[in-house]
Amino acid sequence: MIKTMTKVVNNKSIFLIFDAKDCTPNGDPDTGMQRVDSSGDYAVISDLRIKRYSRDNISNDKTNDIFVEYNSTRENIKEKRKQEKEDNKETDGEKKKKKKDKKSGASAKYDELKNKYPGLSPENILLKCIDVRLFGGIVTQAINPVHIMGAVQFLSESKSLNKIELKDNAITSVFPSDTINNQGSIGRDSHINYGIFCIRGNVNATAAAENNLSEEDIEKMLLSIYNEISTKSSRSKIGQTPLAFIVINHKTKKINDKCFKGYNLDYDFKPITISKLENISKRDDYDIDFSNLLNELNNNNYLENVTVYTDKNFIREKLNHNLIEIINPWQKML
Repeated sequence: MIKTMTKVVNNKSIFLIFDAKDCTPNGDPDTGMQRVDSSGDYAVISDLRIKRYSRDNISNDKTNDIFVEYNSTRENIKEKRKQEKEDNKETDGEKKKKKKDKKSGASAKYDELKNKYPGLSPENILLKCIDVRLFGGIVTQAINPVHIMGAVQFLSESKSLNKIELKDNAITSVFPSDTINNQGSIGRDSHINYGIFCIRGNVNATAAAENNLSEEDIEKMLLSIYNEISTKSSRSKIGQTPLAFIVINHKTKKINDKCFKGYNLDYDFKPITISKLENISKRDDYDIDFSNLLNELNNNNYLENVTVYTDKNFIREKLNHNLIEIINPWQKML
């Protein structure tokens, strides 16, 4: 029996609230150091980090096609090192030919999908992938290039709500640093003492209709991020805890099957405030206030309802409102 997906008919605002203690929520890929704003007082998390949480988690469960995959598994690293050793034995001419013939990761993945879904248009092939329906995707082939705009977008950079302390560390790896150097390497990284984040995202109902994005897709994205933040076992990410993922449905008018007009909250709106902005080292050092969200629900006629994903009782107690539905994400996932 084919399950019927629920169409997205509302513009939405999404707020991902989580904290991080003694870890690196979003390291710079070149240096490994935690990203900070220009003042150096606030930690920064990029939209790419948030999207990667979702892609990694959904990719691991093998239930949906994923277009952008990050090849960081043990098997992929081993294969890459083997290939590097073979490349070192090749002549310059052989290397140039291989580079010319080699397809990019996106093109190779597209060819794989094309074989899996014969007869579909290039656009519909890409839309078989949940991350394309959510975040968009591009294939820059000479014939029939594809550019799909994502229905879900997060702010490119989000700062911590509080000022953080950055701790710089020297790290030593016991693993070979490359295929030639058989010894480990020495480097540096940094982590924050404590930060609380409220990541803003939007769902555009028109783009959702164009991408065939369903409510089930959006919930799967939210649960995948919640799960990945909770269980990420890498050295730099242990110490993060999701507190509340908030989805606000805005009143939206359907013009036709592919066009919706709807309200959206101001760019700088945040559903929470915290009682203390600096000298925070743990959750007990401050209080979270949801008055902004509750006041908006009481006074803004363009909001329909709110769904909050949380497993924290102290969050539940603060969100007593007839327009708020609270869902325990673990009851959905387990």
